[in-house]
Amino acid sequence: MKKVVLGVAILAIIVGCAVYLDKSNGETPIEKTQVEKTEQTQNNEIKSTFEITEEKALKGDVKAQNDLGNMYATGSEVEQSYQEALKLFESAAKKGYAEAQFNLGTMYQNAIGVEQDFEKAIKYYKQAASQGHAEAKENLQTICEENPELCK
Repeated sequence: MKKVVLGVAILAIIVGCAVYLDKSNGETPIEKTQVEKTEQTQNNEIKSTFEITEEKALKGDVKAQNDLGNMYATGSEVEQSYQEALKLFESAAKKGYAEAQFNLGTMYQNAIGVEQDFEKAIKYYKQAASQGHAEAKENLQTICEENPELCK
């Protein structure tokens, strides 16, 4: 008799667990809570990454200005705004940051948020290239091959 009661109890536990797991789509409430916490943490990290970068950019950090410019240019973690990106890239470029100079060159070469202007693209690519920026050198070479009159 004890074995029958024990068997029924074990069977009830197994069936109960199966029903419980089925209702939660294979995740226990603990697993769901962990997933929700992870998603919430990731969302907070995304927000805090933008806020931290913005704080540094406002303090004049050229890398942060460039990074924030990229966020605005791509719409990553913030509403896309080429105008904001342009301002931030210009600020960092004036301070001699090669990556920002390259980004400005790219914007002007490809008419991203600005009118296409190869002369400005060349100007910024030359600044970045003089600091050893490989992509700026490649893009400068491409423009000069396609428009030799601009690179005299």
